[in-house]
Amino acid sequence: VLMCRQARVDGTDEYMDVTGRKQCTISWGPVPSILSVKDRTNDETTDSDMRTLADAGFEAFEGQGMTSGVWIKDGAIHIVRSSLVMRERGLWSGSWLAEYVVRTSSGGSGWTVTGSLKIRTHFWEDSNVQSTFTRRMPESVTTDGNPVAREVVRIVLDFENKCHASLDGLVDTSCRPACKALRRRQPMNGLKFDWNVHRQTLSRDLTDNTAQLVDAKPARWQ
Repeated sequence: VLMCRQARVDGTDEYMDVTGRKQCTISWGPVPSILSVKDRTNDETTDSDMRTLADAGFEAFEGQGMTSGVWIKDGAIHIVRSSLVMRERGLWSGSWLAEYVVRTSSGGSGWTVTGSLKIRTHFWEDSNVQSTFTRRMPESVTTDGNPVAREVVRIVLDFENKCHASLDGLVDTSCRPACKALRRRQPMNGLKFDWNVHRQTLSRDLTDNTAQLVDAKPARWQ
């Protein structure tokens, strides 16, 4: 079960499974658990064209290193591709959330595909650095001349690959110069900046020592 708004049933604690054929009741706790599972009886699941396209899309996206779900809801096919990786020992985490909607085109001669992608990263080693990369996919139209499921999968993967390449380029062109600029040389001694906070306490130490000298002044000064 992929618990997201696309899979939620009428604002309840029931969610469709990733295929959209089962309906699961969720019990919320420290770790959510499934209380019961039943077959769906929603009329939307009986639309043969949409059902065929949804099943083909799920088979194409399944097993690509992330959790994928495909549902028929509100007269459209909703696709969600999600992944979360956390390395506590490495002090970093990252998440990938892609959402797409496939609808019949206004002319009825094809399908339109829209969607968005959000990538989040978080590093917390000696700091708290977070970044969010968001892109919205322009509307794409498939035609009846090509297998619809294959065309939808191609559109989605092309969009995600372009976003990945754009993110790689952003890291290469922006992050390296920014980090290098942060490690500038100090004007007095010409050494690189030391990020250890305990090495940057000279003024505080002098203040503390001065206070000790004042407290220990001879009696004739009083």
